[in-house]
Amino acid sequence: MKLFLRLLIHRVRGVKFISTTGVFIGPKVQISKGAIIYPNVYINGDSYIGKDTVILPNAKIEDSYIMDNCVIGAEVIRSILHNDVNAKHSCYIGDASIGQGCNIGAGVVFCNYNGYEKNRIIVQRDTFIGSGSMLIAPLLIGRTSYIAAGSVVKLTVNPNTLVIARGQQHKHAAQDSDVKNEIHKSNYVRKIKGKWHLGTS
Repeated sequence: MKLFLRLLIHRVRGVKFISTTGVFIGPKVQISKGAIIYPNVYINGDSYIGKDTVILPNAKIEDSYIMDNCVIGAEVIRSILHNDVNAKHSCYIGDASIGQGCNIGAGVVFCNYNGYEKNRIIVQRDTFIGSGSMLIAPLLIGRTSYIAAGSVVKLTVNPNTLVIARGQQHKHAAQDSDVKNEIHKSNYVRKIKGKWHLGTS
C-alpha cells in the first residue's frame, strides 16, 4: 500500500497529522486514536504508538512499543516506553524498557552496544534522567531515582537514589540479588496474530 493511502487510513482512524510533510509511516505500524504526529517523523517496523501520544518533529521510531500519553522527540529503537514517558528532545533510546512517568532529558544516550552485542537498559517508573547523561548497558535504574545531568551511569541504581556520576559514579551497586536480577525480567512486547501483547521475559 502506498504511503499516502496509509497516512489517509491513519487519519480516518483518528490520528492527527500536524502536517504530512516528511512523514513516513511503515506498513506494519499501528497508531492509536488521538495520537498526534508532527512533520519529519519516521516510524517503521513492528511499532505501536498509544493513544494521545505526541510524536514531535524529527523523531525516529523503529520496532518499538510506545504507550499512552507519551511525548517523544527522540530516536527510539527496539524499546518499550510505558504511559506518560517524556523524551521530548534529541536523545537516543535503544534496547530499553522505560517505566511509567519517566522523564528523559535532552541529549541522553542509551549506550546499548559494546562492539559485539546489544544489551538492555531498564529504567523503572517515575525516574528522572538529566540532560546529557550516558547510560551504559546492561543497566537497571530503580524507580523514583534521579540521575543528575551529565552523569555516566554504569552501575545498578537502587530505587529512590540520587546519582551524580561525573568522572566516577558516587554510589554503590545494589547488593540485593533480586534487584540485580530484575534486569533479566523486564517487560517485553510481542506481536501475536497482528495484536500486541505484554509479557515478561
